[in-house]
Amino acid sequence: MNQEDFEITFLSGEEAPRQQWEIPKNAVQVGQIGQGDLRLYIGQDLLHQMDALASFDLRRETGCFLVGDYTTQDGQLCAIVAGFIEARYADASSASLTFTHETWQYVSEQLEERFSGMRILGWQHTHPGYGVFLSQHDMFIQENFFNLPYQIAYVIDPVQGHRGFFGWKQGRVMPLSGYYVFGNLGEEIHLLPGAERAPEKPKKRRRWWILLVALLAIFLAAATAATILITRSEAPQGNNSSRPGMMELAESGQPGEALFDTRMAGW
Repeated sequence: MNQEDFEITFLSGEEAPRQQWEIPKNAVQVGQIGQGDLRLYIGQDLLHQMDALASFDLRRETGCFLVGDYTTQDGQLCAIVAGFIEARYADASSASLTFTHETWQYVSEQLEERFSGMRILGWQHTHPGYGVFLSQHDMFIQENFFNLPYQIAYVIDPVQGHRGFFGWKQGRVMPLSGYYVFGNLGEEIHLLPGAERAPEKPKKRRRWWILLVALLAIFLAAATAATILITRSEAPQGNNSSRPGMMELAESGQPGEALFDTRMAGW
């Protein structure tokens, strides 16, 4: 690999004009995303297109450049992949892919013509039949030409049907354990084979409603209990002197006398 092949990069530098990107609303999480991990969003159409492109040639490695932009949400870095540019004119073999001067020139032209305002977010390449990982050659490319915090590597093994993303974390290139697949609003998201949809988390708004209902129930129960206590405390007490007792009945000569005497005799 000749270092001069890469001197016309970087297309993804900070000089590219920024535009305000919003986090896609119709997105499905795949895998688990840890604290501090890059939040990667990639369009479902792009995933299927790159998958088809990767299967086109199984004799040698192929690749492309991922384009889009980055933003932040709740202090977390997010990369939104909105397109890709084929890595044409690259030197490829069954075990390596080298970007030439012509490759970078082509990507630069395509970026300006088709993806104005976007930047390079990383690269994708294939490993036909030998798994998903970054070789020493791949690491050289990632560390020297895709070394910004939002830049990733995407590896596809079209023979085994395996795929994986790699990104920067704490200054090191590490596998990404999760990412987001997005589509247009109202569009059903179709994941690639082997991709597992993460369990949906309860929405914050719903949790607030549950808490509000619980607090209201507690308040009503307390109010009801207080009302019962007040009612009991204010109820008039019966006057025992107004009701004749057993002795009074006996002395009055009323029918209760016989009943009283009979009971006493029986004791």
